Amino acid sequence: MKGIGIDVPQEDFEAIRAAGIDIVTTNWGIEESVEEAKEFLDKAEASGLKVVLDGGFSETAWGFTESDWYNLPKGKRPVWQRDKVQSWIEALKDHPAVFGWDISNEAGMNLPSGNRAKNSEWPKSAITVKQLKQARTDILEIDPDKPILIRMAPWGLNEVSFGASNPFEEGIADIVMLNIYSNYAPGNQIYSPNIIQENGSEYIEAIKSVDADVKIWVATAVFKEPGIFQRPTVYALARDIENTLKFSHITGIGFYLWGPVYLGSGETWYLPETGADLWNMIQHHIQTGQVSAQTAPEPSPKVIDIQVSPEEVHPGDYAEITVEVKNDGGTADWQTITVSFPQNPSDISIIGHNLTDADVFPQGYIAWRDYGTSQDRELTYPLAEGYRAPWPAGDVGYLTIKVKPEVRGEFKFYVKSVAGRQPDGECVSWDPALGERDQQGEFVYEGTIRVLSSVSHIERN
Repeated sequence: MKGIGIDVPQEDFEAIRAAGIDIVTTNWGIEESVEEAKEFLDKAEASGLKVVLDGGFSETAWGFTESDWYNLPKGKRPVWQRDKVQSWIEALKDHPAVFGWDISNEAGMNLPSGNRAKNSEWPKSAITVKQLKQARTDILEIDPDKPILIRMAPWGLNEVSFGASNPFEEGIADIVMLNIYSNYAPGNQIYSPNIIQENGSEYIEAIKSVDADVKIWVATAVFKEPGIFQRPTVYALARDIENTLKFSHITGIGFYLWGPVYLGSGETWYLPETGADLWNMIQHHIQTGQVSAQTAPEPSPKVIDIQVSPEEVHPGDYAEITVEVKNDGGTADWQTITVSFPQNPSDISIIGHNLTDADVFPQGYIAWRDYGTSQDRELTYPLAEGYRAPWPAGDVGYLTIKVKPEVRGEFKFYVKSVAGRQPDGECVSWDPALGERDQQGEFVYEGTIRVLSSVSHIERN
């Protein structure tokens, strides 16, 4: 399991080991204190886990500071910090939980001079073969008995396989962790969902052709990073595991990442909560040797809040309705938030949402009914609906609508959420599950807005 946060509690280590995982890796390193690293190793040892520690993938190991992320000096490139790294290795090498040392993450793409860094000169700023060899030599001088690992990213097979951004030669590493993430999604569009089955074996063969003795671990994706990586579905993970297991020259499979790790945009990723369905899949696979996406829980929509502002209006005034909905089950192929208006107001608009899309559907629109089990028919009154596809487990969505009530007294509206399972999209769950039904024959919550007697705006002012 990759990317274990330095502050995760003891129970996290125990859960990881109970699942059947035997080695963990970190995304932190020499920038942390030796004391904190030893505390981490103690927790791992107490749970029976081994750890691959930073031996050169961190910014500190290559001469960068935190400020370089915000203002990288022009031309600054990785410079190996031999004394700092050797001191770190010396302090930690005898801990029984240490399995090996990681000297490079994708040739330094994770550094302030990496491929997405401001003022970067990538790939001129990539870590070189010469530097990797020096890193290996310096670590083995202090700790000659543990394996050296590097992490490599996929590369285009129509290019030179091991160029500046992808350096590799025989004898650099004992283990290559091949990061093949099928959830890369620049612009929210998954770039290559089938990269493992389409290119994985060629990547592995290319590595083995250079160093026949190197061991290869394949790392699959169980994370999201807003704007760059999309959260995998449990079916995508099942596909990736199944195809990884077909490779003939691998000795391990890994999953990235556990967290909690800050990934930007104010979001964190913590697998047992944010990706509970993915974690269930991982445990099922390790403990049974089988891969079955059907073991994942079905989606479970839950309307968690309905806000109306104001709760009383005069004729001609607008009211806003905000509905928040959560998916309490496994990842949904799609999930909706629907607000309908049985008294047929003519002025309805959507003013906010965090969904894939949302729209207003007027009276007369042909819509499905009975959760898709009956023939579609015309709507007898308008509805506003938004959807997210897919809707990950644990995620909360909202839909805000502006409406002008046109009936004095009690103005009604209906709220519901419906979800379809993966991979076939079949409608399987909804909230509410009992009670009043709407024009589509589906259960709804009823809300009301009080429309007061007519008073002109001039009189009120």
